[in-house]
Amino acid sequence: MRFGVLGPLAVWTRDGREVHVPERKVRTVLAVLLAGRLDHPRGPVSADRLAAALWRGRLPVHPDAVVQTKVSQLRRVFADAEPGGRGLVPPHLPGGYLLRAEAADVDAEVFADLLARARRAEAAEAAALLGRALELWRGPAFAGMADDDALRPAADRLEELRLEAVERLAEARLDLGEHHALAGELGELAARHPLRERLRAAHIRALYLAGRQHDALAAYTGLQRRLSDELGVDPGPELSALHRSILRHELVPGPGPPAPGAAWTAPPAPGTPAGAAPPAAAVRARTNLPAPLTRLVGRDADVAQVRALLGTERLVTLTGPGGVGKTRLAVAAAHGLTEAHPGGVWIVDLTALCRAADPGTPTVSLVSDLVAETLGVRDEPTHPVGGGAAAGLITAAHGPREGPAASAPGHAAADMTADRLLTALRDLRDATAPAERDTAADRLVATLREGLSNRTPDRPETGRTAERPLTEAREDPGGDAPGQEDETAADRLVAALRGRRTLLVLDNCEHVIGPVAELAGRLLPAVPDLRVLATSQEPLALAGEVLRPVPPLPVPEPSAQEEPEALLRFGAVRLFVERAAAAAPGFVFDRRSAPAVAAVCRRLDGVPLALELAATRLRALDAAELAARLDDRFRLLSAGSRDAPDRQRSLQAVIDWSCEPLTGPERAVLRRLAVHADGCVLAAAEEVCAGGPVASADVLGLLTRLVDRSLVAVVPGADGPRYRLLESIAAYGVDRMREAGELDAVRRRHRGHYTRLAAAGTRLDGPGRDRWLRRLDAESANLRAALDAALADGDHRAAQTLVSSLTRYWTLRGRHHEARRARDRVAGAPDTGADRPHPSVSAAAAPRG
Repeated sequence: MRFGVLGPLAVWTRDGREVHVPERKVRTVLAVLLAGRLDHPRGPVSADRLAAALWRGRLPVHPDAVVQTKVSQLRRVFADAEPGGRGLVPPHLPGGYLLRAEAADVDAEVFADLLARARRAEAAEAAALLGRALELWRGPAFAGMADDDALRPAADRLEELRLEAVERLAEARLDLGEHHALAGELGELAARHPLRERLRAAHIRALYLAGRQHDALAAYTGLQRRLSDELGVDPGPELSALHRSILRHELVPGPGPPAPGAAWTAPPAPGTPAGAAPPAAAVRARTNLPAPLTRLVGRDADVAQVRALLGTERLVTLTGPGGVGKTRLAVAAAHGLTEAHPGGVWIVDLTALCRAADPGTPTVSLVSDLVAETLGVRDEPTHPVGGGAAAGLITAAHGPREGPAASAPGHAAADMTADRLLTALRDLRDATAPAERDTAADRLVATLREGLSNRTPDRPETGRTAERPLTEAREDPGGDAPGQEDETAADRLVAALRGRRTLLVLDNCEHVIGPVAELAGRLLPAVPDLRVLATSQEPLALAGEVLRPVPPLPVPEPSAQEEPEALLRFGAVRLFVERAAAAAPGFVFDRRSAPAVAAVCRRLDGVPLALELAATRLRALDAAELAARLDDRFRLLSAGSRDAPDRQRSLQAVIDWSCEPLTGPERAVLRRLAVHADGCVLAAAEEVCAGGPVASADVLGLLTRLVDRSLVAVVPGADGPRYRLLESIAAYGVDRMREAGELDAVRRRHRGHYTRLAAAGTRLDGPGRDRWLRRLDAESANLRAALDAALADGDHRAAQTLVSSLTRYWTLRGRHHEARRARDRVAGAPDTGADRPHPSVSAAAAPRG
């Protein structure tokens, strides 16, 4: 059996099933036994300590006996969960009670071991160990129980160790050259822990090495002022030394990520013989995957399924709406596949191309160039002055470039020589008049001789070798070597990847979907060992593509039990609680806050990015206030993490990004769908969403495109497929309808459609009654929305028709309260004189004896 305290208390069987420990005092016994192991792994916990934890000073008459009862209940839970489970907690020992679990079966002890090993490791190995250690965290230690005096010291100690691991991971990644990524990632973390000098030092160092010297110095000055104002101290010697190094420009970046052609290993462990293979843990996987600073929550099964798919399929695309966590899932899945892909695991973020792309440039070339740049595949230029001439000059200057090492970083000096020669050759090419050409040629000779005099002073024959291609360049400045052809970035990628088992993660494909599909369609057939994992809001639509939708995290139903322990079974709640505890240290997930947390998770559809944005608001609001303000969600959730991309800093930005590629008719159908309360069938969409640039016959095709783009979900219904929007997308659509000045018109079409449906549903006493009941059940929310809108707009005829038509349905379903309330609302509505109540409404509203 395995045990978890790095998050809510958890128990799993060997095959991964979660074990429910049903009673709070029994869970407290288990938590205290696990906390005791942190101090004395093999020592018992006294009965007095357990009693104090169970009753917090108000002990019963016979505390030892009651403790024994709770321990017996815990043993029974273990026995029911797994054979031999009862033996994990032996009967009372002389010193108290003991949990007999292996250290490898307790997540906190595994974490502590990985951290201890990382403290002794070089940067590459340390980064791998710390990444594994931080992946174990599912939330704050002993989440939901850490306010108990018996558990608070253990929770505080584990949190301190977690922060140490985060700091060490940042330092290791800096040593490995990942300063650009860390300059952004560490910003919010440093803001949450402003007085942790080690963390602030890592952030300052990252800022400087990323070229942001002003920001680095400002961060140091701010920390210096805060330490003085709040603690009356100066920065420590390490931070002061870092400050001096920045002022003197003495900091040097780490070596950076490994190139695709060369393995990157840590130095051999102490005692390893020279030339011996390093241990497996000491080898840095060839990858540029980021090491996330927060744990992926609620996606264990998804990660396993994606990895399994990539074991058999060559093109897997993760689809889903913006903010659902496609990138995090892809990165987590790819992290476990580095050993299976010795050619490397590389992620390419395509968002940089979306706004920078030149419409006049073939976009597939931009995508290919970005992938090649990420993989370190060099772009050997097509020399503008005779390919053969340029190649000859470069060869003369520093010898032939042969083998894989020809493109390695060690050839930096040769590359500089080549660049200078190529510049001179371009000048020669651009010269038009004979005199200009002679001057350019003389300059080229001088550049070449200067380089050669430094490299080969005792080899005069080298100069003569160089004169032959130079003569060619003078005579034919625009020519190419015989048989030479332009080589595209895609061609270079094929050559670089062929023969290497490589995983390429193409992230955020939706805005450049066509060029990405074209590139993938060229690479996959030409490179049999290549696997591609794409994230996109729509499919690439290539042969052999396997789609893996990424759904929102599960949320509790309104009828779900609202005990904190029960709600933590839902991934959305676990994510919200974890992020809330990190963002707002005073937040407590207990019986008081649990109902509001559940409501927030439901209202935000379980979308991870929306939940994370909402969690930060708990710094200023409590959970109930947050839930109450979600009607104005786009204003409320408008300030995300500073290190997040612009498209993820607010809820509206996420949806704006998703809608940006849509055509005008697609936008119209999307926003008009928002008037439906709980989705709709195709017939309703064709009536309600048509109008203006959208013909009714075009609605199906437009809906299909929106489904492909993950903006509309399709779910099975009683009367055929139903088209639904997430609540946040629906709220966005309503705002866009207001902006377009069409909200009233669309609501009238919606009201008309469902009024006619209700009228047709009066045939509930005929042979098709069951079918009509199911259909009206499915449309209950839309029927209520139509009635509400009719009353709000003063459309009494529609309101009367709806109530009279639905009375029989409400009676058959036993929904008498809803029927009575609807009749009262219609009968009591102000009469504008436009319509008189329908007789059936007046009769239904009359008192019944």
